[in-house]
Amino acid sequence: MHDVEMKSTDEKKTEKKEEVPPPKPTLLQEIKANVQLIERGVASMEPRFAHRVLRTLTALRKRLNADVLRAAIEDTVEGIDASPMVEQVR
Repeated sequence: MHDVEMKSTDEKKTEKKEEVPPPKPTLLQEIKANVQLIERGVASMEPRFAHRVLRTLTALRKRLNADVLRAAIEDTVEGIDASPMVEQVR
């Protein structure tokens, strides 16, 4: 039989600390992901994708500002200047 080296509890704790959770997505990334979910729901005629987006809207709305909204519209819709639309919202 081979001898097995046992790790101390201190070594186990340090191993767990090394695991870093992935960074949270930015607000713009979350909006883009929601747009993709809506597109996927429309293409596949699945309402569950739209429901998932609707559940996240409240949290997104609280963090949303005009600059992020403008960037999201301009990134999502090609060839559009969202500045006049965002100015009306203010």
